[in-house]
Amino acid sequence: MSATRIDRQMTVVLELDLPMKRCVGLRLPRENRTVRQGRTQQLTLRYACTAIVRAVAGVLAFLLGMLCCRLSAGPPLRTDDPQTLRRGERELNLSHNIERTRRVFFMEAPLVDINYGFRDNDQWKIEFPVLFVDPADSKGHWGVGDILLGWRHRFLDEDEAPVIFSVYPQVLTPTGNARLGLGGGHTELFVPLEIGKHFFDEKLFLYAEIGYNSVFGDSSLDEIIYGVAAEWQATKKLQLLGEVGGNIFPRGGDADDVIFNLGCRYELNDNVKFMAAFGRSFRDRRHDTPELLTYVGFQITWGGDRKNSNGESNE
Repeated sequence: MSATRIDRQMTVVLELDLPMKRCVGLRLPRENRTVRQGRTQQLTLRYACTAIVRAVAGVLAFLLGMLCCRLSAGPPLRTDDPQTLRRGERELNLSHNIERTRRVFFMEAPLVDINYGFRDNDQWKIEFPVLFVDPADSKGHWGVGDILLGWRHRFLDEDEAPVIFSVYPQVLTPTGNARLGLGGGHTELFVPLEIGKHFFDEKLFLYAEIGYNSVFGDSSLDEIIYGVAAEWQATKKLQLLGEVGGNIFPRGGDADDVIFNLGCRYELNDNVKFMAAFGRSFRDRRHDTPELLTYVGFQITWGGDRKNSNGESNE
């Protein structure tokens, strides 16, 4: 896989996250130093402070619960899932990604992936990387890569159909410096179809993606991108992930490839998940295919139109 094309081929969207909230420390009043302050007053102050701490903790817990939302699948795998964010839900993925081949070392540090749930079945996306490209035979370069814009529309959901089904058109704009290897140099349009289904009381999630990527200005680089992925809810907070995917160049503009990734997703709290995946190509490095793929990052989600048991919006 060409290193200049990692931005659209690697869903390796690593998400280096910062905590959504800082821990708020309660500043207690200083002790009254007058000699007339007795033991009863000290106990009263202690009980009052304890009550304040409990009240603040309760309010914070309530607010955090209001922010709690369903996290979508996809990252840290390349294969995208068909699920969409809730209406008004935000998602920020910050990741550090590496792809190494025989001839080039390619790093995204970070890849910024921002998503917004416009409606319950519509999701908008903007993604841009900060890249480091280090060819084996020349000097390395840092810079901003191509910008990816996307819109996912979910046609079917498991509440109303046997499967989840979505379409996810994405446009890659050539904002990176192609001469330095920081961009593809062409506008690209990727239109994938995505399908998925949960099994075993939603502990297992299987999904697949296949689409055609058109490169305007160089049709020899047009490709078919595909992937099949599985996610297993091992514990309440830990998900184990795996995928097999690849790309086919019908016009012979680059070498076909098949890769695999194994990873995990761990819930740190209701809004933040740590994600990691590692893999490589099934082909030998002599074909200039990836001998190392890494993804490490965080996913932050907040907001969203969540409903209570009466069907009323809590937002």
